[in-house]
Amino acid sequence: MESVIKEIISPSGVYKAQIIKRSKDGLFTSQVFKWIEHDEEISEIIGEKGFWGVLYSTNSLH
Repeated sequence: MESVIKEIISPSGVYKAQIIKRSKDGLFTSQVFKWIEHDEEISEIIGEKGFWGVLYSTNSLH
């Protein structure tokens, strides 16, 4: 199980970063995301405006 320790969203709301603590070994990881919007037709079909796509991920921060 992982716990998000801190989440930072850019002023524009397009990017966010998360610092995550892993419960299995206590190490930290981080991930950076970008908000990606669906086309209007797809949004209507699936009922979502978009999703957070991972841009960058790190492992084992001490």
